[in-house]
Amino acid sequence: MAKLKAGVYSITVSGVGTYYGESVNIKVRWSQHRKKLYSGRHHCVRLRAAMREWGMDVFEFKILAQSELLEKSVAARTSLEQAYIKADVNALNTKHNDSIITPSHMPSRPVYKNKQIRLARIGTKNWCKVYDTGGHLLGIEPLSEKFRLGTFVTNVYELVRVK
Repeated sequence: MAKLKAGVYSITVSGVGTYYGESVNIKVRWSQHRKKLYSGRHHCVRLRAAMREWGMDVFEFKILAQSELLEKSVAARTSLEQAYIKADVNALNTKHNDSIITPSHMPSRPVYKNKQIRLARIGTKNWCKVYDTGGHLLGIEPLSEKFRLGTFVTNVYELVRVK
């Protein structure tokens, strides 16, 4: 029996979230991801921001599923990949309309609900790290223009600045 190459995989960034993908050859695809991350040209801006901030040491690459069916069917791989993305509220490859921090609103992720948080700039003016009061990283998020960082309380997902 030939060794399986195709399947569904994940790239987890400790404390930030998980990116999901599918490929006909997972090991080659991981090599492509690494090359793009090191060059700063990866298509997933959250992975790029994490790479810029902490380097490759915080990334964990894992095979989630491989089978004969996944070897033969792109549709089966894509369907399984989408199921993983939809099941994970912290999936890094989702594109929600409410995923940008505005002066009055946080993205609708359970980890931000009803908490005191601190927002700190990351590498570029349009991105920030989100910390809890204990200094634990909760996420990396894009910012709306002219956003003032600092400490906030979230009332559900509404932001209230702490003076």
